[in-house]
Amino acid sequence: KRRATLVNEATLADVARQWNLQDYLRLGQGELASEGKHKSSILSSALEAVLGAVFLDGGLVAVTPVVERLMGDRLDRVKENLRLMNKDFKTLLQEAIQNKYKTVPKYEIDSTQGPEHRKEFKVSVYIQERKLGEGKGLSRKEAEQNAAQSALEKGNL
Repeated sequence: KRRATLVNEATLADVARQWNLQDYLRLGQGELASEGKHKSSILSSALEAVLGAVFLDGGLVAVTPVVERLMGDRLDRVKENLRLMNKDFKTLLQEAIQNKYKTVPKYEIDSTQGPEHRKEFKVSVYIQERKLGEGKGLSRKEAEQNAAQSALEKGNL
């Protein structure tokens, strides 16, 4: 998943542009005439070629710091997204709040609706009296997960 997010034409072309790789390309007359140095397909292929050359010359040990430097924040965002996908939202929110505020979030049931066999819960999550998010679910636990997800997505911790 991380590879698919990072290794696609749009992302690689953006990184190539960010590092001005187009200034170092040697293109044929046809590509020069059609502004080839600005084409995403050419820029992404050029960046892949550079990374491939570093890998072939020095192996994984050599290419890893290059990828980390080139991809920078993009790599960090992908790592964070994968972390979010592999943990439940209540745990992630609790870790973030404990880290920042040295306390835990509080969940409150705002309302319940529907018949006993199919009750829907609406829950809000708070930190120090400040509402961070809310969620609904067919169980209290599901509603709390959705409230935590809402809080994390808003990012206003």
